[in-house]
Amino acid sequence: MSTRLVSFALRRGPRLVRWFALLLLLIALGLAVVIRGRAPGHASAARRAAFAATRLNPVLQHAQQSRRDAARADLAQRQAGLTGAGGRAVARDALDAGIGDAIVPAWIGTRYSFSGQSRTPHRGTVACGHWITAILEDAGLQVEPDLGQYASARIVRTLAGADQTTWLRDRAPGDVVRDVRGAGDGLYLLGLDTHVGLLRVRGRTVDFCHAAGSWPRAVLCEPAASSPSLRSRVHVWGPLLSDATVDAWMAGDPIPTSP
Repeated sequence: MSTRLVSFALRRGPRLVRWFALLLLLIALGLAVVIRGRAPGHASAARRAAFAATRLNPVLQHAQQSRRDAARADLAQRQAGLTGAGGRAVARDALDAGIGDAIVPAWIGTRYSFSGQSRTPHRGTVACGHWITAILEDAGLQVEPDLGQYASARIVRTLAGADQTTWLRDRAPGDVVRDVRGAGDGLYLLGLDTHVGLLRVRGRTVDFCHAAGSWPRAVLCEPAASSPSLRSRVHVWGPLLSDATVDAWMAGDPIPTSP
């Protein structure tokens, strides 16, 4: 009997090992698919919503695109009729609403990749800096096409101006959010060690809108104080719609990239 078992093992053993290894590989791949398709247990509601938005059906994507197109057309129409310091406040309000409440939401769910440079929501992928460039272009702000490849602090300085750029070191996300909220309602660029995004302040509500490299690896807006992406050694922030930026938009002038 023992001789027969030894003989069977010698003849069939290698094949059985290969089949067993293949079975383990298939199980591992199946688990990976299941895990990738599910939200982590600790994920916030905002991140779950962004993950769901990556799977928007064509009808909903078309609705988002239409909202973005309408905002772009409205801003272009307003831009043609605004001039001088007297129109700056009106222009700033129009840009704030158009970008923060129409253009940015249309991008939620667009997939992230480190080298993504999409200029259209839900088409291709986009990285954090290139997403900032995309929403600025959507609003009619003329920035360098490669602005998104620069360091986050340089992006902030370009729009806010060096005199309105604030540097914070070794600060907790909650402290940063309180500082920005204290500057009043509006849109603010926020640069971190290796990331950049937009802070949208509406009263006591402060959302961090950005192309997240962590799960769900997509564009999202989430409560800033609890965003894991806000953890950083350095925080650099400033107003997106500074006087110089708004004036350049009204005049149709390009915005020079800060050194």
